[in-house]
Parts: sequence; C-alpha cells; structure tokens
Amino acid sequence: EGDLTQQLSADRYDEIGQIVHSFNSFVSDLRELITRAQACSTEVSGLADTVWHASIENSKAVEFNAVAVMGTAERTQEQHEEAETLTQSLAGIAAHMDEIRRYASAEGADQPALIASIEMVGACAQVAAAASASLSKASEEIAGHTQDAAASVEEQTASLAAFAATAEQLKGAAEDLDGLVGRFKV
Repeated sequence: EGDLTQQLSADRYDEIGQIVHSFNSFVSDLRELITRAQACSTEVSGLADTVWHASIENSKAVEFNAVAVMGTAERTQEQHEEAETLTQSLAGIAAHMDEIRRYASAEGADQPALIASIEMVGACAQVAAAASASLSKASEEIAGHTQDAAASVEEQTASLAAFAATAEQLKGAAEDLDGLVGRFKV
C-alpha cells in the first residue's frame, strides 16, 4: 500500500532533482485521480441504488398492471356472457310478442294462452333487465380496470424515464473515469 500523502524533497536541481519533482507531480496527479475516481464511485453507487429502487417500483407497477389486465379479461368474459343472455331474452320477448299478437287477433282468442304469453314476456323482460344491469356493472368494472392499467402504464413510463436518466448519469460518470484513466499510460 502506498502513502500518497508523502512528498519527496530534493534541494538539488540536477537530474535527481528533476526525477524527484516528476515523481511528486506524478503522485499529485495520482492522488487527484484517486479522489475523482472515489467521487465517481460514490456517484455510481448512488445511481445503482436509484436504479434498484426504480426497478422495485417498476416491478410493482408491472404486477399491478397484470392484475388489472386479468380483472379486465374476467369482466369482459362475464360481460360477453351477460350480452348473450340479454340477446336470448330479447329474442324470447320478440317471440312471445308475436304469439300475443296472433292470439289477440284470432277469433275467439284463447285468454289463458294470451295471459301465459304475457307472463312469459314479463319473465323474459326481467331476465333482460337483470342481464342489462349486470352488463352495465361489468362495463363499469372494466372501465375501472382500464383506468388502473393506464395508471400503471404511466408509473412504468415514469420508472423507465428514471432508468434512462440514471443511465445517462452513469454514462457521464463512465466518461469521467475514462478521462481520468486516459491520462495515464498503461
């Protein structure tokens, strides 16, 4: 281990004095290089910590986004099923309305059949109303999941911007180190 705080002294101005002066200058440059390298190392360490924290935040945002997307997929499937139920109920209503029209226009209309058809229309309308309400609720939940996913993407974008800024700082620190090391021939 070398002690870079020491300086050689020479009261001579001959070749030995020049060697001592050159050596002292070299040690001074080396001391400056080490000081600046330590500063760069500290900066790189801090930037690495920043990247670590940003990667944790990015990971959380990705997990949150995955949950939101899965929730959206589930609610979309439920919405599809409710839309099919609604379609079937509306088709049932239309069919029963045709029956009612036929019974009502026939001579000597069959009152019990007419009443049964009206009740079937009412039942189909209730199923359609329930399916419509469920469809509306699923749409609201999908909108919520979509907003959550958008917020998560925004967080990921901010995290990626932090990664880019940190990478730019690391590049600057690396250039500083290259400049310091480039002053010495190896």
